Amino acid sequence: MRVRGELTGAAKGSFTIHPGITEFKGKWFMFLHNATLTIGNQKGALGRQSVTVEHLDYIPGGTMKPVVQTGRGVSVPAR
Repeated sequence: MRVRGELTGAAKGSFTIHPGITEFKGKWFMFLHNATLTIGNQKGALGRQSVTVEHLDYIPGGTMKPVVQTGRGVSVPAR
């Protein structure tokens, strides 16, 4: 395995993302967390982890494409 760079950047409001990658029904996804969850009138904060999911794509040969954290999750098909 060759490391070729960063897969995704830091999450909004958080310095960790604790990512996980999985395949489901022939498509790949990256699960991570950010700190943007609003509860009632309390806005997101460091330490308040909300799970997000983004599409993960591969370049022929097996290299992962960088993941852009959209905030839309998988409701919008990957480009």
